[in-house]
Amino acid sequence: MTYNGRMGFPSVYKLGFAATRKKFKEHIDGKIVGAMGEYAKAEIGEANGYNVYLKHWRDEVDRLINKEMPVIVAMTETKTPFDRRIAAQEVIEEYNSMEKWGRLLTLARKIIATQYLKNPHADLKLPDIEISHDGFWLMVNTAIDLALDP
Repeated sequence: MTYNGRMGFPSVYKLGFAATRKKFKEHIDGKIVGAMGEYAKAEIGEANGYNVYLKHWRDEVDRLINKEMPVIVAMTETKTPFDRRIAAQEVIEEYNSMEKWGRLLTLARKIIATQYLKNPHADLKLPDIEISHDGFWLMVNTAIDLALDP
């Protein structure tokens, strides 16, 4: 696949300027938040045997976390040097709690019921919150390690 007439990564990863630490964190935040929503929908779908969009949701998580985020972490040009791992962990800390994960799954259940099933009263069960939570954050941390470990 070519981007900008050559092989390599899309120009979206080269911001056209050196990113500040804040901007770097915003890019990671966007990937994590997007992946959280898709992952939660996949977990709800799987727990309820609703497999119509399951592959799409899982593919989106894979794209955001395993393909785009490591490139951003490893390749984004920055104005000043800083510890990218610490910056990424600060983003993770904003979202990594069981309480927030439970709220996310509850929201995903409502989204699937109303937008996909067209039945706001659909009786959809939640997956095991702890297993779901731990699986997502293991994937995120593995992707960051991939980007930063020599």
